[in-house]
Amino acid sequence: MATDLDAGIVDQRVGKLVEVYGARRAARGRDDEPRRRSNAFCALCVSTLLGIELDEAVDALTDGGEDGGVDAIHVTHLGDDEMLVTLFQAKYEHKTLAGKAGFPASEIPKLTETIRTIFDPNVPLEKMSSIEARVEEIRSLIRDGTYPSVRVVLCNNGPRWGADGLNGAQVVLATTIFRDVSAMIAKTTPGAAPPFLTYSTHYAAMLCGMALLGARFGSVDHRSLSSHIDDWANRRTSLFSMIVDWIGDALTDLGVDDSSSLQRVAAQFRRADLLDTVLRVAKRDNEPKAT
Repeated sequence: MATDLDAGIVDQRVGKLVEVYGARRAARGRDDEPRRRSNAFCALCVSTLLGIELDEAVDALTDGGEDGGVDAIHVTHLGDDEMLVTLFQAKYEHKTLAGKAGFPASEIPKLTETIRTIFDPNVPLEKMSSIEARVEEIRSLIRDGTYPSVRVVLCNNGPRWGADGLNGAQVVLATTIFRDVSAMIAKTTPGAAPPFLTYSTHYAAMLCGMALLGARFGSVDHRSLSSHIDDWANRRTSLFSMIVDWIGDALTDLGVDDSSSLQRVAAQFRRADLLDTVLRVAKRDNEPKAT
């Protein structure tokens, strides 16, 4: 839990960044003290999360105004044909450090629409002049065959958005499932495993957790953790096998098979329709068979 001391330390760093970069930011766009502090806080979040220098983090900031709700855009090239696009939006309450100003949920639909626009080259960038150059750069890379992974980060110095986040027991269980799924994938015999398995670790772990718990994840706490861990240990092999079958069938339904390129396979795991298709496959498999 954040303390007044934590908030004070962050505010001191924000103030220092305003001193160092404030004039530089003022030359690039609209300027006032709240905007300077919000920009400085966003740059601090970018630098901390991505592990980059503050100079680079400041360069990732947008100029404000017509930015579609995006305060920073950073592109990490993962290889010749992949990139990670990270979008940041920051809210910084500078008048008080009481931590009561939360992230407004009303911002989410606007940001969602911005994401759709950025990655659809056929959609004009209306009211997004501040990020037009960066979006065109991203679109150009996509047209050249680079596959994007997208990450959205919402930062504020108030309470957590929604609930209090995962409790300790939920983190332990999720980490255990992910570690075990990673180990099972690593132990598969090369050439015998389906080609998509390499790309499916996070996806398979998530689906194993869903299959194990159903709607009970919210009830996992320190009192029930031991029984859930035991249940997972007893069922992990069968659940993993079932999930791999579901993913394989879902990919087939989506037109991805052994003849598909690895780029096509990897790209499918970044598409939302894969989860919907897996859930349909699971429902189909669990329906009573006609006799």
